[in-house]
Amino acid sequence: MLCALLAAALTAVGAFAAEEESDRFVRKRVAAMFAAQAALDRLGDMSAGRRRFDAAIAREARRDLIALARAMPGLFRRQRVDAQSRALPRIWPQWRQFRDEARHAERAARDLNAGSLNRLRQGLPAVVNACLDCHRSFRRPP
Repeated sequence: MLCALLAAALTAVGAFAAEEESDRFVRKRVAAMFAAQAALDRLGDMSAGRRRFDAAIAREARRDLIALARAMPGLFRRQRVDAQSRALPRIWPQWRQFRDEARHAERAARDLNAGSLNRLRQGLPAVVNACLDCHRSFRRPP
């Protein structure tokens, strides 16, 4: 499942990656971030009423977020920084904190109840905040 997510996201990143030469490990990380953002967008659109709530789609997005959060440390295992990446070099000297942030995001995604709109609305802020916590610490602002 994770491979399919990353493959789809890599396709979406194709034009972005074509603009500049980039490391294949960085491309995988960028693709994973795009895939996570797409899952959060689906859930956020349902939560905000911009999209009709669909429990099956919400559960699928939740599963995607769990898989992506679990995979995140492995995607950053190799220290690579290039123009496509907003990853800060402090990830690697602060590896334990980075890994803990990813675990926190995975727990928040696991705790998300995507079975009803009300439960989704209750749990989604914790997932978003877990992602943002890591980004505040380890991602260069756009």
